[in-house]
Amino acid sequence: MTNSAESQVETEGTRSAVAGEAKWEFRPLTVLFCDIVGSTALMEALDVEDYSAAVQRFYAVCTAAIRAHGGEVAQYQGDAVIGQFGLPHAAEDDAERAVRAALEILRDVQRVALPEDQSLAARAGIASGRVKMNLAQTDFGANVIGPSVTLAGRLQQLADSGSVVVCGRTRKLIGGLFTCRDQGEQPLKGFSEPQQTSEVVKERAVPTGRFDALRAPRAGSLIGRDADLTHLIDALRAAKSDQGSALTIVAPAGFGKSRLLKAAQEHPEAETCRFFHLHCAPETQNAPLHPIRELVEWVAGVTYRHSAEERHAAVDRLLGTVWGLPDERRRDLRDLLSPLGSADDGSDDTAVLRRQRAFTELRNVLLRSGAGKSALVLTIEDLHWADPSTVEFLNGLTRRIADQPVLLLATTRPEGAGRIEGADGLTLERLSDADAFALAQHAASRADLPSDVVAALVEKAEGVPLYIEEYADMLAETARQRDSVDQLGVPHTLETIVRSRLDALPSDVQDFARVAAAYGRRFNLWEVGLIAGLDADTAGQAAEQLCRGRLAETLDTERRDTVQFTHGLVREAIYAAIDAGWRRTLHRAIAEHLADGHAASRVGNELIASHYEAAEDYERAVAFLIDAARDAARGGAAAEALTHVDEALRALRQLPESAERDRLELQVRSIQGPTLMVTQGPGSADFGEVQATALNLSHRLNQRAQAVPIIYNCALHAWASGEFERARELAQRIEAVHYASPQEAAYLAYNTMYGLIAWHQGANARAKVHLEAVVDTYDSERHRDLYAEYLKDFGVFARFYLALSLTALGESEAGRAYAADALSLARALRRPHPIGFAMLAQFNCAILRGDTETAAEVADETLSYAERQGFPEFVAMARFARGWCACADGEARAGLRLMADGRAAWAATGFVSWRPILAALHAQALARHGEEAQAEEVLDGHPVGTERQANAPHALARAMVARENDRSDAARDWTSRALMAVGDQHGEAWHAQIHRQLPELARELDERG
Repeated sequence: MTNSAESQVETEGTRSAVAGEAKWEFRPLTVLFCDIVGSTALMEALDVEDYSAAVQRFYAVCTAAIRAHGGEVAQYQGDAVIGQFGLPHAAEDDAERAVRAALEILRDVQRVALPEDQSLAARAGIASGRVKMNLAQTDFGANVIGPSVTLAGRLQQLADSGSVVVCGRTRKLIGGLFTCRDQGEQPLKGFSEPQQTSEVVKERAVPTGRFDALRAPRAGSLIGRDADLTHLIDALRAAKSDQGSALTIVAPAGFGKSRLLKAAQEHPEAETCRFFHLHCAPETQNAPLHPIRELVEWVAGVTYRHSAEERHAAVDRLLGTVWGLPDERRRDLRDLLSPLGSADDGSDDTAVLRRQRAFTELRNVLLRSGAGKSALVLTIEDLHWADPSTVEFLNGLTRRIADQPVLLLATTRPEGAGRIEGADGLTLERLSDADAFALAQHAASRADLPSDVVAALVEKAEGVPLYIEEYADMLAETARQRDSVDQLGVPHTLETIVRSRLDALPSDVQDFARVAAAYGRRFNLWEVGLIAGLDADTAGQAAEQLCRGRLAETLDTERRDTVQFTHGLVREAIYAAIDAGWRRTLHRAIAEHLADGHAASRVGNELIASHYEAAEDYERAVAFLIDAARDAARGGAAAEALTHVDEALRALRQLPESAERDRLELQVRSIQGPTLMVTQGPGSADFGEVQATALNLSHRLNQRAQAVPIIYNCALHAWASGEFERARELAQRIEAVHYASPQEAAYLAYNTMYGLIAWHQGANARAKVHLEAVVDTYDSERHRDLYAEYLKDFGVFARFYLALSLTALGESEAGRAYAADALSLARALRRPHPIGFAMLAQFNCAILRGDTETAAEVADETLSYAERQGFPEFVAMARFARGWCACADGEARAGLRLMADGRAAWAATGFVSWRPILAALHAQALARHGEEAQAEEVLDGHPVGTERQANAPHALARAMVARENDRSDAARDWTSRALMAVGDQHGEAWHAQIHRQLPELARELDERG
């Protein structure tokens, strides 16, 4: 690995998160405690000089045995010796070697000749576990802390002369290598719980037992996967014949998913194909489209040294110069893929629509990239860590490739949620005994291991291919270091395997690995070098040594600056060994480096937040999560935005109660509420609960004036939920704020809400007064920015309901004019949501005045617009209106179905308001077309309640049902009620509808007064 001029990094002045810090870490350690049996009696039997010589000879026996088996003497303590296995270098068989050393000590100490016919006897205790140690110190007693040290001393006190007693963990680690006698649980001084103990009797000739191992990818032969590879190649051949498909390879970690993909790529059938590779990672699973952005930036030549502006320009050049996209087509795609992409480009389109267009363009570009090749193969590794947006993109791509020369190959774990819709599944099983043995022989061939060792290796790996290769490699390395293979151990745990490899590297490389592990699975070596306080050359050499040690691998064969640990478990093992205090220091240094405006690489706010959270700086973590949530919401990635919100709320719970915490939570809730309204509808319980929480927070912070948007959104939820009195109460609060400290925003808010409530409650004249006050006060330029806070444009929304009020009052031409004015204003504002509202004003007013032609025309336009923009409530109402028009034009079957579908879709948005009105109009249509029973069912299911605007149409529908059933008295009674409701509400529009539907009855009752 060489350092190019482009990759030179200036480290002067960079604070190192490693140098100068107290470096405590956890590591596996096996402790051997051995002492002389009967030392007091021996001291009395010998003179001081002879006794001293006996102790020195005992020390010599212990030292020789401990060192012979790869251990170190930690302390000479009176008549005892403490040996350690795992310091300074760990090995997978530390426990086994400690037991062998103990047995050798007990054997050899008996051969020590003493004066006065005395003999020397010893006993030993062995304990294994994790210890905490200071890497900067070597004093075992003061700087190695852990229960295994004390436990080993207690165990030797249990041992008889000439015997070895081990703890439960050591017993498990040595498995069947030794014959042991179970002693059960023993109470030991200083330990609250009894400890499981065993006496080691002797070593067995053939090792047995099962042990976990660390997965580490290998490039060896693919054995035992012929059928699986054939499956992939068949799919590849089909793709080359324009029969594209998606295939998901499912298996636990270590089963060879990645190796199978590599074999497919190396197959002769794939020589004429083009491959693209996506990689998902746990630290980026909430960063929208991270794998795809990473791929595109790599193709664009982006490096870690590029600024955000340079990255943006590079992506733009790729889209325009290389991919040939004109500016109007590459804008959305550039904004999706570039960190500088702006969601507010002045267009009429929502972020959702722009995002969908960008997805379509990206899919087109990807499919075109296979031109000139027999097939395009897209591989996605670790799909279980994919962000929701990437899964959405892949699902859309899958739906397009059935007749394309494209093959999607993904890997995922069984427990992962990652799946591609419509993809076939290929589940990898454990290898058979024969295949496992063949793979083990191949993997162990370099060391020429004997067949019994290979057989033991296969037994321990239990058919997992990469476990077999990992064991074999460890055994091969150990064999080269020793004279005989009968002393070979096997990897017992993930921790010992990684620890042994890490210990073989220089200390600065180990520090580099620890910083990298804190950074994440994948990292840029120069950035990690900066944080570790290493110059560019040293950082490059450190990464190279990690790769040679098979702990990491480079991903960019050209620049070689992108490195990742060979498996997520390798990274986790290194990371888990770092002491909590040092870990916090590392994460803080990483977070500050990434957050620095001069940082070499730009990353997502969610990644910076994750490091601050790991550093337990929850306040700054929340701040970055808020930015991440806002970015995701602006980009239309609602799922990711809510994920960031949830994480921010979890981080907030770690902070002590304070005004600052409340202020941060209020910011979080201000994002959560609108996002939930978009995803679930304004009437959803979640939206209401979040707004209520935000309202309580604003009260607690005494932000009375600043709370107006929150109160308004609470009122909006109450209005949508049909809780008009609650909405009125909240509007009164806003009015009180306004009179205490006049502000136009509050004036517009409470009058708008009063107008909405009044209209739904049938008070058309009162609604007109409030809504005219809004229209007269509203200024499109002065009040433009209120939209972001209030979720509605007051000018458009007030004109919408003023048009309804005027139409209901019989001023149909004025209503038509205000509806048209609402649409003109919305289009001038260039905001998609207000445009949708204004379209609703057009066809709702047309329905009220019985203008089928206008209603049908505008409903069709609205339906198309709302579907493209992603507005479910507008889609629902437009579909209902289109059905109403169809019924009026004699297309009863299709019209009634559309009305029913529209009502169901409206309910799904969470809206309760409007339901009685829609139900009444639907029931009228059903009654006109001979569906009286269903009409009554609809009316019974949606009583008017407080939405008194529905009184007249509801009573009219009852009258129509009664007339169709020849119940003339009931029809006359319900018609009378409808006319009374019209009189109460001055609802001339409803009066006209009554005369259109029941002309004779209406005229008769009008004449009676």
